Amino acid sequence: MNSSISAISILRFLIILLIMFIFLAPFLWIFLASFRPNMELVRNQTLIPQNLTIENYVSLFTKSSYWQWVINSTIVSFYTVVLSLPMIVAGAYSVYRTQYRGRNVLSLFLLSVYIFPTALLVVPIFKIFSGLALVDSHLGCALMNTAFAVPFGIWLLQAFLKSLPPELEEAAAVDGIGRIRTLFQIIIPQAAPGIIAIAMFAFIVSWTEYLFAMTLLLSNDLHTLPIGLTGIVFGQYRVNWGFAAAGAVGSALPVFILFLIVGRWFIRGISAGAIK
Repeated sequence: MNSSISAISILRFLIILLIMFIFLAPFLWIFLASFRPNMELVRNQTLIPQNLTIENYVSLFTKSSYWQWVINSTIVSFYTVVLSLPMIVAGAYSVYRTQYRGRNVLSLFLLSVYIFPTALLVVPIFKIFSGLALVDSHLGCALMNTAFAVPFGIWLLQAFLKSLPPELEEAAAVDGIGRIRTLFQIIIPQAAPGIIAIAMFAFIVSWTEYLFAMTLLLSNDLHTLPIGLTGIVFGQYRVNWGFAAAGAVGSALPVFILFLIVGRWFIRGISAGAIK
């Protein structure tokens, strides 16, 4: 019996290990490729590098506009978080913690924004933003990111809000505390892990967004990191894959550092709704 259990445990471990390798192998290849000369990448497609070099990172940090792209992405992401977070918190509280007619319909309508392919919205969005003088502006790009982050953010935060005991609001109502004070003094402090998770979600949405950033940010000095790195890959007749891999690592590094700082809050916020 014990040997049978041990065999099943070993098999389960091996399957998990295989799945992890399948998912992580591309990231490992990109990381190792960023330390390989371009000619070795062209001629030798093995995972293990034969020669290691930091020339790709030296070129990325000193010969490209990497730091300007990082600053631009940080500005747009910061605007997106600041704009979207109040709307997400207020919207989630309104839809999932209060009772009124049409609440369920509104809840379903929130995610309808994702029904349409984003490519269909490029021309209308450009015309609208051009009329509002928001083209070639970090604020305009952040507003576009906010429009896509808010609906899913509200849906994501609702699971955490539903996990909070209703007795908190009932006690506040007995004490004569209004809805707004209840939201700021009771709900927001209790939902802090979920709000941090939503803030990180909005940041990542903005940090990785390419289509509308490419459409709205026309000036080279306003380009965000995804646009700049795309120029590295497709802006030459001969692609330097080691340089492109270093750019991919450089793009993921700020998000990785942010996750190390607030990762436990992010995981707690995402998983809290599943446990009541």
